[in-house]
Amino acid sequence: MTDLKDLRRGRVDYYAATLSALSKRATYVRTEPLTAGESGIHRPDLPLSAGCCADVDWPKQAPGTVRLLAETAGFADCLNKDGDTSVTASELYLYPFSSRGGQKRAVRIEAEDLTAFTLDELLWRAADAQAPFVGDKLPVRGIGLYRSGLQRGIPAYYLWGSASRLHSRP
Repeated sequence: MTDLKDLRRGRVDYYAATLSALSKRATYVRTEPLTAGESGIHRPDLPLSAGCCADVDWPKQAPGTVRLLAETAGFADCLNKDGDTSVTASELYLYPFSSRGGQKRAVRIEAEDLTAFTLDELLWRAADAQAPFVGDKLPVRGIGLYRSGLQRGIPAYYLWGSASRLHSRP
């Protein structure tokens, strides 16, 4: 593993792979569990995805408040899905995407209560980060946040549609 101090300076990307690709190309690394330091920085307790919903698309303009987002047509159903309630992190990086599907510069966000993001707060912040890049045509349908790794030692998620990049490829 990389020195934990180095992880706080750069970017670490996690990759999702199909089982067939993994079984053909994987190399054994180790069997030991993560150390306390590794767990503290990689945060395996955080969800791999959050707020995935096919009922709405990313809005061209983010509503001004969390409450207004919840009142936006379709978002109320997305916010009331079972299981998706919060992400227990005081801050996150979000990577919006361009109208062609490329990744844009990360946006650092902080939880209002400095402890955790409720799903509605997280989706509101994500909609705000994504809005400048929403054109007349999006490369995906739906909304969703997917764990992408670490940015300067802080958990990072990429924004996409209701299915992850792995599952939305042709």
